[in-house]
Amino acid sequence: MSLTIDGANNALLDTNSNEFLKVSATASAVNEFTATNAATGNPPKLSATGGDTNISYQIQPKGTGTTQILDGNGNEVIIAGAAVASAVNEVTVTNAATGNDPSIAATGGDTNIDLNLQGKGSGGVVIGSGGAAITKCLKGSTTWDPGSIADAAATSTTVTVTGAVAGNPCIVSHTQLGANAVMLTGHVSAADTVTVVLFNKTGGAFDCASGTLNAFVFQI
Repeated sequence: MSLTIDGANNALLDTNSNEFLKVSATASAVNEFTATNAATGNPPKLSATGGDTNISYQIQPKGTGTTQILDGNGNEVIIAGAAVASAVNEVTVTNAATGNDPSIAATGGDTNIDLNLQGKGSGGVVIGSGGAAITKCLKGSTTWDPGSIADAAATSTTVTVTGAVAGNPCIVSHTQLGANAVMLTGHVSAADTVTVVLFNKTGGAFDCASGTLNAFVFQI
């Protein structure tokens, strides 16, 4: 294939005189791309280079197009989704030195940002090789003052967890239990409802102060 330079349009043309690559001029530009070839067994490289000390580089699709990274067989590995109007939050992937963990983090303009990991269809998210897929983690919270509980006695309450289904596994916690010898258990007793039981085994009366009761329900 032969290439032709179209100086009038800052373009590189293919054999059919169609645009193959275009370059836009920037006044007082000091940064650029450098393409480096490679010897056998090594990958070629496209780098940001120039006068600045630290230089990021951007890849931008057009319109609703996506940015795609393919494997050696041409199959999609990573797709950066279509444009979101007025987007201010994003995902940042950070590598790490020896002895430290790389990270995938929610970053952006908002102060508090959740990170949404989602399987396709009925698929879930698997943590660790061979782990069980979690399709959803639900949470419900309420203020609860259990009051005074005699030794070997129990008290209970309920927490609304929208979407919970009987049989879903759950975890419960209370902010005022501390290191006391008590047991806090919970189970999904009905749709959208977690029943929580606090059992006192301290050897004497136990008066738990009012605090936040949290219930986490997992759908797998």
